[in-house]
Amino acid sequence: MSNLKPDFYLGSSEHTGELVKARKCFVREKVFLDKVNEYLLIEIDPPIIGQNYGLGQDDIRDIIIAPHFEGSTLFPINEWPMLVYIFYAKKGRIIASETVKASDLVMLGWGELYQTFDEAKNAAT
Repeated sequence: MSNLKPDFYLGSSEHTGELVKARKCFVREKVFLDKVNEYLLIEIDPPIIGQNYGLGQDDIRDIIIAPHFEGSTLFPINEWPMLVYIFYAKKGRIIASETVKASDLVMLGWGELYQTFDEAKNAAT
C-alpha cells in the first residue's frame, strides 16, 4: 500500500486526538448500508489506534465513510473538502460488496476529505 498513490486524504477540523491526524485513503469498494449505496469502504494509513475505542491491540485500518450533507456524493466526489461521517465495523474487516446494517457499525466521528495531504494536515489548525 505504501507505494500506491492515495485516492484522497482524510483530516478533521472538528476533533482532537486520533481523528485530527492526516491520513492517506485508498478506496476499496462501495458499501451498501441498509440498501443505501452512498457509503465507501476505504483503507487508511496510518491506522487509527484501536485501544482508544476498546479494541485492544487491533488498530482500525478499514473505515466506512458517508457524506455528511444531503446532496453530497462520493460517486464521484462532488466537492472538496467533503464533510463525511466516519465509521468502523464492529465485527472487524468488512468484505467488499457485502450489505452492511447500521447496527454493524460504530461511528468514530466526522471529518473531511481533501485532495492533498497538506490540506488534510492543516485542517486542524
